[in-house]
This record gives sequence, C-alpha cells and structure tokens, in this order.
Amino acid sequence: MIKTKRNAVITGIVILGIVCVLFLIPHLFSSANMAAGEATEAVFQERLLEYAELGLHYDEKVSGFFYNEQRVRRLVDVPSLFQYDNGIVEITITRNSKGEIIGFYIK
Repeated sequence: MIKTKRNAVITGIVILGIVCVLFLIPHLFSSANMAAGEATEAVFQERLLEYAELGLHYDEKVSGFFYNEQRVRRLVDVPSLFQYDNGIVEITITRNSKGEIIGFYIK
C-alpha cells in the first residue's frame, strides 16, 4: 500500500512538472523573441538615421526604401539585405570593422 501511494505521488509530481514545463516554454521563447525583436528594431532605427544622412529614406506606408525619389530595388548593408520586386535603384553600403559606413554605391 505504501509503495502504491509513493508511486502515485511521484507520478503526480512528474505530471505536474511536465505541465509546468509545457506551460513555461512558450512564455520563455516569446520573451526571448521580444528581446531579440526589440534589439533588432533598435539597430534598424539607428541605421535609418545613418541612411537619412546619405539621402536614403524609408517609407513605412509601402515598407520600402527610396533614394532621390526612386524606389530602391535592392539594399545591401551587411548583414542586412532588403529586396523588393518593383524598385529601380540598387544600393550597396560597406562598413569598416567598427561598423562605420565607408562606402555607398549606387547602380
């Protein structure tokens, strides 16, 4: 009888642990994704400021970049790549090891 109760308690604890883990895993991953998303958004905002100095602007309505009022078809800024189907201009930005822009090439 004692073994049966002990086994029932152990089984209950194991099941409770599994349920807790299954409940917590999505929350842990969503928090990690939010933190990564916030960091990515901060980097994107910093880059937008740099791009504005070069005459490159981002239009949120069409979710695309423009240079001299022309839609950018492809923007390469390692590690980022933005590519759109209906753009005209191709822009490549190069950076040094400190992350500073050292080249701005337009095709």
